[in-house]
Amino acid sequence: MFTTASSANQEELDGLAFASVSVIETLTMMWLLSRINLTGVKLTCVAILFFHGTKVFMMMIEAAFFLNIWTTTPLMSLAEINAMELQGLVMALLYCPVLVWSMGKWGDKKSNAASLAFPQRSALGNLTTLTKRLLVVSVVYATCYILAGMFILIPLAGESFQPTYEHLQVPVWMPLFQVARGVLWGLILLPIVIHFSGTKRQLRISVGLGLAALGSAQLLYPNPHMNEALRYAHIVDITVSMFVFGWIACWIFALRK
Repeated sequence: MFTTASSANQEELDGLAFASVSVIETLTMMWLLSRINLTGVKLTCVAILFFHGTKVFMMMIEAAFFLNIWTTTPLMSLAEINAMELQGLVMALLYCPVLVWSMGKWGDKKSNAASLAFPQRSALGNLTTLTKRLLVVSVVYATCYILAGMFILIPLAGESFQPTYEHLQVPVWMPLFQVARGVLWGLILLPIVIHFSGTKRQLRISVGLGLAALGSAQLLYPNPHMNEALRYAHIVDITVSMFVFGWIACWIFALRK
């Protein structure tokens, strides 16, 4: 009887977590897409890139190295990681068109022209300037990642950090790996920077909150590879670091030449 009651309570908690994550992610995406001067297929592509890139793709790259390649006792197989990536992509391909349609932004063509005049687009400069800014953004990401791990994740997790990462053997070139991930993050953000409608401050806040929400909300689910203390520490770590990164990245991209 106690086992049945415990199982029922766990199902209720899982259902609440699912509902909470769904609401957080949907409200985040709706707010962000409402500020982008694109419609139809173009807006859907931007939505898929940001939603899937932030929620699944970039996280699976992290998981592949930290839970498999760099650990002597893998916690996840590469087959599992690939399966989760594919599942996430299918979800994004189904979810984002419906979201764009539900917002009434599927057939309206008027807002496309407005995006061409938005200041952030001209501020990006030529290919050389854009490449330099992308490299700076990648270094900013690596810096935010490392500092958040040192001063937020590890102190908050305490002893709970050890069970998951006790067999982890991080190579000396790990910062370069994070710089490479930073380049990918920059490419994910570029379409939003180009087509965002609003002030530069609104851009920084919207992207920062978007990255923080999509990056951390899924950790509200119980995770078989993390105890609760580590999971909660990761929520704080990702929320803070991704908001700061999003804010600084948009500030760099939108700088005047």
